[in-house]
Amino acid sequence: MLDDDTVILRWATEGVIAINWGDKLNPWLAEKISGKKVVHRADVYPVTGKPVHYWIGSHLGSACGDPNAIVWGAGFISADIPITGRPREIHAVRGWLSNERLAKEGITPPGVVGDAALLLPRFHQPDTSLERKPLGIIPHCFEWDEPFFRAAREWDDVRVIDICGGIEEVTDQIVACDRIVSSSLHGIICADAYGVPSLWLHASDKPVGDGFKFRDYFSSVGRPDTLPINVDEKTEKAFLLDQFFDYTIDIDLDALWDVCPLRPGK
Repeated sequence: MLDDDTVILRWATEGVIAINWGDKLNPWLAEKISGKKVVHRADVYPVTGKPVHYWIGSHLGSACGDPNAIVWGAGFISADIPITGRPREIHAVRGWLSNERLAKEGITPPGVVGDAALLLPRFHQPDTSLERKPLGIIPHCFEWDEPFFRAAREWDDVRVIDICGGIEEVTDQIVACDRIVSSSLHGIICADAYGVPSLWLHASDKPVGDGFKFRDYFSSVGRPDTLPINVDEKTEKAFLLDQFFDYTIDIDLDALWDVCPLRPGK
């Protein structure tokens, strides 16, 4: 029997994606915010009528098929994923592209956007004792052994970061870099959260999706990126460093925080 001090959350728990930083951030952040015990939906299913929280990740399509879903920051994986229902509540979605898709389906969009990972600095202050590196490189969790990333591990004065590491460990490693290049969306989002300039890389077709989730996120913070930097084993560090450009993050994080369904006092 579940009581009111238990939060039911849904996040990826199968295969390599289960140890991906962005997915693991869901229960970590929910516990930090709520101060309550967090359980996965699969561990208590079926639970009739109990709210199920969908936060960080590209599972807004799944949330639309769950009449008990409470959405805060989730987004769609692609522009054309089928929508078969509607959630119980939508407090925020990842970006304006997901917001628009809901409206096209006749689902009232929330009007508040943002990935909850952007709020991480409110809950974790990085370890500043780590050695700084001019460049950090983050492979998607499916791409650790792709040719570009194997080659990059031989470069001087870079940090190749395993996105399957611990929440605080990965965060600290990202913040201890002057710049980040990443094929992982949450590598980019974590960098943006802490003010580290970042670039979107494309190293293979292994990650699921057509880039929609990146463009969706970029729309939420006003980044002009529309296409990734294509890389392979011949790509040089100097080339990547030349691709960086100045940008600012423009998003109302207080608005995102205010609509958090588990925020104390909500």
